[in-house]
Amino acid sequence: MSVIVRDVSKRMGKNDVLRNVSIEVDPGTVVGLQGINGSGKTMLMRVVCGLIKPTEGEISIDGQRLGADISF
Repeated sequence: MSVIVRDVSKRMGKNDVLRNVSIEVDPGTVVGLQGINGSGKTMLMRVVCGLIKPTEGEISIDGQRLGADISF
């Protein structure tokens, strides 16, 4: 399963939780997220899983766009 995250941002109130995040994960690849508390790791996973809509950007899973081809 390929996952492509392009220029994803998430704003909560006046705070930018994610700002222009981009990553491309090829099928069969294992990825780990590392960062300090509050850096946006969990928010990124919530957005990629479709639990939260991004403020900006696009997410594709196996060539299908989240929010367009795949519903939230």
